[in-house]
Amino acid sequence: KKTNLVIKISPIQTKQSLMSSHIVYVNTSKNGQNNYAHNRWSDTPSKLLETLWIEEIENNSYFKAVVPSHFISKADYVLESNLYDFTQYLYDDGSSNGVIKLRLYLIDNKTKEIISSQEMLSTTPIEEQNAAGTVAALNTAAIQINKKLITWLENNKSLLRE
Repeated sequence: KKTNLVIKISPIQTKQSLMSSHIVYVNTSKNGQNNYAHNRWSDTPSKLLETLWIEEIENNSYFKAVVPSHFISKADYVLESNLYDFTQYLYDDGSSNGVIKLRLYLIDNKTKEIISSQEMLSTTPIEEQNAAGTVAALNTAAIQINKKLITWLENNKSLLRE
């Protein structure tokens, strides 16, 4: 059931290496981070996740409205986040995983208090060892994060004031 609550999605904070549209991979045996030369995301990982979250929360949560940070409208709550990882990891055995790791903060916009904080991790095996396989795996990981996000919001519903 929808409430009269509005949530604003703040821009996702992240490290410098994830602030571009490059598809990042790490060779764990060489400890080196690289980018695919000819393949890129359509936007930065942060912007892609923000867009997914707005749609997911609008469609599957109790909030009346979900607004991006640049809207001037008032919001009852704010979702802030730090993105730590959005990367392909290559292992010595030839396998690889797509990994998304982040921390979410649900903040009362009136009192500025953190209602809840949660770290989320999604690791998805990569079937094809190339950029297309990485994109597919990280898309799957993002869907898993979305589901965890909705569950987390549902679990915190009783803490919110209407």
